[in-house]
Amino acid sequence: MRHRGINRWFRRLATLFGGAATLACLALIISWWLVPPVVDDGSRTAMSLRIEDRHGQALLRQVGADDQWREPIPLETMGPHVPAAVMAVEDERFLTHLGVDPIATTRAVFQNIRHTQVVSGASTLTMQVCKMLDPAPRTLRTKWIEAIRALKYEREHQKDEVLELWLNIAPFGSNLRGIRAASLHWFGVEPEDLHLAEAALLAGLPQSPERLRPDRNPDA
Repeated sequence: MRHRGINRWFRRLATLFGGAATLACLALIISWWLVPPVVDDGSRTAMSLRIEDRHGQALLRQVGADDQWREPIPLETMGPHVPAAVMAVEDERFLTHLGVDPIATTRAVFQNIRHTQVVSGASTLTMQVCKMLDPAPRTLRTKWIEAIRALKYEREHQKDEVLELWLNIAPFGSNLRGIRAASLHWFGVEPEDLHLAEAALLAGLPQSPERLRPDRNPDA
């Protein structure tokens, strides 16, 4: 009798998971057709005006129309430390997933259930790019849309393109957008000249740009 009870319990559990998986697949298929891909209109990577002397020293800097300082650069000129530090902090399986990290998502679901509130979002770098290109309030609906868009975005773009865009539009405290503006402002050097510790500090800033600003809260 005990074995029958256990088998019945497993059958019910399998049915439950099977139904949930079926609903998830249907939702994914429907969303794939309904959710439009995110569009990069270039406004997030528009170069701010910067005039330098022959030695590379800034003579004039002017922010963009939205008061943000941007100096986008190619990924290959960012040096080895910054991209590695960002992936380690933000998305450790970035190079292997398809835009959404199923391991991180599963972990986040169980953490949120256990704490009965959202404590982990499991956003990949690609999902964050989609959010930065088209900001929206943080809800379960917008997270789902970001996930669909991330899957679509990675079908059309290489990993290096995603990482380069993230590093050029992410917020780094104050009105700094992108790793070059942050590197020049906080350390006075180009990204490729950052030491590992400096790169690690900058990699952590986008998680909470204002709370972790080195000039206002150095202990954090």
